[in-house]
Amino acid sequence: MSHLLGTPSLPVKKPKTSRACDACRRKKVKCDGALPACSHCATSGLDCTFSYKPKKRGPSPSLQKILEGRVERLE
Repeated sequence: MSHLLGTPSLPVKKPKTSRACDACRRKKVKCDGALPACSHCATSGLDCTFSYKPKKRGPSPSLQKILEGRVERLE
């Protein structure tokens, strides 16, 4: 009932998408991730596709060699 007494309510946050569609990624604009088409693709008349595969991250090859060298010295 406190919301009825005039206390300010928190702003409603939009759900965050984990990744942008191909068109938004190419244009470097914020993608809302709506289905079947995001708002940018819907207004532009574009096909809204998600074919981008994120790169697997890991240590760079040079860092990996440095760390392997440290392990060898410790053994």
